Amino acid sequence: MIVGMDISTACTGICLLNDDGTFHSVHHVELKKEKSFYKKVDMVVKCLRDLDLEANKTKFYVEEPLMMFKFKASMAKTISLLQRFNAAVCFSIYKTYQNAEPKLINVLRARNVLGIHIPKGVKKKFAKQYIFEHIRALGVIPDSHWVYKKTGKPKDWVYDECDATVIAFCAFKTISETVDIRGKI
Repeated sequence: MIVGMDISTACTGICLLNDDGTFHSVHHVELKKEKSFYKKVDMVVKCLRDLDLEANKTKFYVEEPLMMFKFKASMAKTISLLQRFNAAVCFSIYKTYQNAEPKLINVLRARNVLGIHIPKGVKKKFAKQYIFEHIRALGVIPDSHWVYKKTGKPKDWVYDECDATVIAFCAFKTISETVDIRGKI
């Protein structure tokens, strides 16, 4: 089993692929309402445990946390929190799944491997919609899965599931084609 994850303190997306790269399922853990950092970690790990993943046969791939400031977008406190949370979840996976070491995948590299090219200048909120449309067009996740707001836009957690799906499919391509997931674009 291949597990792709988009780990965040607000909502964590999880995508499972079978070993042959076929879609298995997609999940999310909404964490916004929980204030405790450690309870959030526990909630993500509990979701993984509930999926009955086999310790020796599961490979975990995680979207690399933000590494630098973006102009007028990222604050040091936010970056620090996301890095801590990502590390705590990864360590919990390591301890829970018999030393399974989650591998980090750069999100830009993952998108590139899957042929997702977001035009320069596109704002983050529109980039998420762009990725959603790309994943939806692939047809690997049934349309009946997607849930929409009254405005017609997808619920916020849909974007986290899409990001996790990008990570999972990039990981599969990496395994099957030996593509370097650490490289820069």
